Amino acid sequence: MTGFDINELCLFLNAKLPKKFKPIDFTKFDGIGDPKTHLTGYIGALSMWGVEKDALAQMFSQSLVGHALHSFTSLDQTRRQS
Repeated sequence: MTGFDINELCLFLNAKLPKKFKPIDFTKFDGIGDPKTHLTGYIGALSMWGVEKDALAQMFSQSLVGHALHSFTSLDQTRRQS
């Protein structure tokens, strides 16, 4: 893959995970159901590990699949950052 700038693909270049963080196997959100419920669970699970806001936002797309993932990644970068 060529022609991609990491600055365009990465929302928060300085986002860091806590040293002892272990990946969490999230239930992926596919656009069906309540997005607020998904977001509440996502933030609740990661904040218990001390994950800061930039890293929460940077990892969010990993909790999405299908139409929800496509919709999120299709947003303008400035909208994804907010």
